[in-house]
Formats: sequence, structure tokens, C-alpha cells
Amino acid sequence: RPTEFLVLFAVFAAYQLAVGGDAWPLYIRFAAPVTPLLLVAFVVATIEALDRVAHGTRLAAGILALTFVLIAHWMLALHHRDALSLTPIYSDEAARNINAAIAVRKLTRPDATIAAFVAGVLPYYAERRAIDPLGKMDPAIAALPVRRGIPWNQRGSMPGHNKYDLEISLRQKRPTVIQWNGSVPCAWGTQDLSGWCKEHYVVVQVPGATLLFDAQSPAVRWDRLQIPASGPP
Repeated sequence: RPTEFLVLFAVFAAYQLAVGGDAWPLYIRFAAPVTPLLLVAFVVATIEALDRVAHGTRLAAGILALTFVLIAHWMLALHHRDALSLTPIYSDEAARNINAAIAVRKLTRPDATIAAFVAGVLPYYAERRAIDPLGKMDPAIAALPVRRGIPWNQRGSMPGHNKYDLEISLRQKRPTVIQWNGSVPCAWGTQDLSGWCKEHYVVVQVPGATLLFDAQSPAVRWDRLQIPASGPP
């Protein structure tokens, strides 16, 4: 019966709500692990419904058909661009990050580290160890209390982006490369280390991104850069 699958999905959804959910509510990234259970429940329920319609009335058939139409309309209304263009979401941004990662791999040595505010793509394709200032893969940052007020949600708090300590992630760990997402480098929420970064890092333009490179790091291949290692302007 589909009930058991629905219960498992409901428990997982409740857990996600308890921890804050996703920063972008229209996407179910965090629910992906149990989405197959929901699909199984849907298929089983559909088979049972069709069986009841076959032995039931036209009213039951009409209700089932209307349900399918409403679900299809709802899905297209939420994801009409992706559904019609067959283009994965954020594909353009991912392409820029991949190009930047290729450049970072050429400009740094294997022991370089990358502080990635846009987690995932850059360190993965650059094949360099990542430092996550937002704590998704840093237990120390993840254990911090939630901070209210981040760049695009000043009065509230955004799940996955509201735990940070730049003193630890940047000043203490001193990443070789810093990637930031915003107009002010090395600043997030209530913390601003832009002055410190200006003193210790140089701005490097690579295909797809503007990055900061540690001006004193031996993990940077300075011979491949056409800039002085003296700090950003």
C-alpha cells in the first residue's frame, strides 16, 4: 500500500522543516533522497485508483482525470521554464564556475585550498580542498547558532546561509583562493573582513569569475599570473 511510503516521506519532510528547510522553497533538493518513495506511492495509488474506476462510476473516473490535470498544471506553473526548455536550473552559473575552476587548477598547486561561498562546483572541478564558510561541510561552523540578517534577507534568516564565522574560515584557515558571492569581497551578514582581505590577497580575473588569491601563498603558481603579488588595488 502507498500509505507506508507517504509516511516515510512525511517524516523526512518534517525533519527538513525542523532544521530550516531549503533556502529556495520551490526546489526540493533536500527531499531528493526520498523522492523515489513518493513516486512509488504515486504509481501504486494510481494503479489502485484506475482499478477502482474500472469497477466504479464515471464520477470516479472524472475525479481522477481532473486530479491529474491539476497536478500537471501545478508542476508546469512552478517549473515552466525548465519544463519547456529542458535546460537545468542554474546551468549558466554552473558553466561559469566550471570555467573558473579550470583556471584555478592551472594557477594553483595541488595543496591549494578554496573558500567557496558558492559551494560545490569550483573546488570540485579545480580538484582542490574546499573550505566552506557557510558550514555545509565544516562541523565547527555547522554547530554555530543561527545568525539573523544576511545579505539578501536583512530582517530574517536563510537556511544554509545563516551560520558563519569569517574569522575562522578566512583569517584562521587562510585559504589560497577565496570565491565570494556579492559586491563586497570577504563580507557576509554582520561580518566584514574586506579590509583584511585587501591587505593579504590579490584580485585575479579568471574566465567566469573574479577571485582573491593569497598574496603570500606558495600554492599559487605566480609565474603563470601577470600581476604583482602585492594585494588588490
